[in-house]
This record gives sequence, structure tokens and C-alpha cells, in this order.
Amino acid sequence: MLTVIASDASDAGRLGRVILVRQASFLTAADRHFVTDILEPPTSAQDDDGPALRSVLLRRALSPPACRVFTNAVKRGALEAAHTQHPEPIAANLLRPALADVRGAGSASWGLSAQEVACVLRTGPPELRSATLQVLWHWIRGGDTSAEETWRTTIAPLLARTWPQEREYLDDSTTRGFVNLIVEARDEFPSALEHVRHYLLPFHRGRGDLLNVEGSEVALRCPHETLDLLWIVCGPKSRVTYFDMAAIIDQMIEADPDIEIDRRLQWLEQNTERFD
Repeated sequence: MLTVIASDASDAGRLGRVILVRQASFLTAADRHFVTDILEPPTSAQDDDGPALRSVLLRRALSPPACRVFTNAVKRGALEAAHTQHPEPIAANLLRPALADVRGAGSASWGLSAQEVACVLRTGPPELRSATLQVLWHWIRGGDTSAEETWRTTIAPLLARTWPQEREYLDDSTTRGFVNLIVEARDEFPSALEHVRHYLLPFHRGRGDLLNVEGSEVALRCPHETLDLLWIVCGPKSRVTYFDMAAIIDQMIEADPDIEIDRRLQWLEQNTERFD
């Protein structure tokens, strides 16, 4: 019956394939041969139906066996991330195999290596890289371990193995993502800043939203490193107005009053609007 549904060329068959792909992990465990021989080919296809099936497939977390079967669909779906409103689940399905590889499992369990994921991140659209940083932000905030341990054991090694080194892949969105990510590393923030410094650019577009920096209170723990960060992304080369800067400056001064004599902080203060 499943084979008849998945092979039907009618509109009903298309709907049936969508329903089946949505249960890809369960079906892979129940009938791997059906999934491999019948369901995977249309999901990886380059025809009109392929992108729609990949979009449905990647909305849910794939199990390792399902990821092994749908490796081509995962990679192609990631490259199509610009065409979906919510690319984070796509990025998450790409990152989990890479993380397993980084932790020593190799590519055998998931079917994708960290090197292959790095290639997809390099060739994929900007939306995929931004979504990747958003996924990492969720991981560092909601993991079973402390933020510091998650940074050391998960995020830092994953970035080192998969993130494109070339600056041509950086923009305001990735800078914003990296800033939001590293301030969540808490006591590991200084090392996190050094790790991603190469990826940070001065903000040039949009609103200068530093709310996560202020809320993390990283300026109270690491005032000098926070100043380093702000000078990179908000310094003279930036073209954005920052509405949360005053509160962060106050936090840095509270943590270390001597920081007021730093000319970088003085410049930031002079170019900050205060409303109190």
C-alpha cells in the first residue's frame, strides 16, 4: 500500500508523499527498504516536487538512520534554505551530523561528515549561515550542560570544523548572530570573543540592537572584553545607531571604574544617545 501511494503520479500521490516524508524517521526504522527504494528518490529529485518534499522532510529532527538515507535531500534542502520562512530546523538537521563527527562518531552513524557540512555552509545562501548561528544560540541557552561547557565542548569545536573562514561569507546578519552567541558563553566569553573575532564586522545595516549584550550582563563580568567587542562592531566604521549602548557603558563602568579613561569607551559614550 505504501509503495502504491508513494509511486502515484496524481495529485493524491503527491499529497501522500508529503504525508509519508513527514514521518521519515519512523518509516526508516519500520521499513528501510521502502524508504531507500521508493521514498528517498523523489525527495532528492531536482524536479518541481523535490524542493517541497525536502522542505517538509527537514521541518522535523531526523534520526541518524533517516539522515543516512536522506543525505542528498538534507544537503540539497540546506542549499534551498533561502526559500523557506523558517530555516532553523533545516540548519539543525545539518548541524547534528557534523556535531556527531566532531565528537568522534565519524560520518557512519549519520551519513554526513563535518567536512561535507562545511562545504554546504560555504556554498549555501546567507540565510542558512544566519540560521546556523541561531540554532547554536538555542543550544548554548538550552543545553543540559552549563553555557561555558556547551561553548567549550560543542560550539567552539563545531565552528572550527564547519564555519567558512573566508570573510566574503560574513555580513551584518552573521555578525549579529555571533555577538548574540558569544555573550551567552558567560565566563567563557573572553575565549569565545577570540574564537570569533575574525568573523565580526562593523554593523552597517538595520537597527543596532544590543539588547542581548545588555541582558547577558557580560559587561559586568568582562568589561574590557566587552569593550573590545563593542569597538569592533560599533566603533567608527559602523553606520548604525545603537539604542542600548548607554546601559552597557554603565555596566562596564560599574564593573571597572578605571575603564572610563579608555579612549574607545569615551568615543562610544560621545556617540551614544542617552534618554534619561
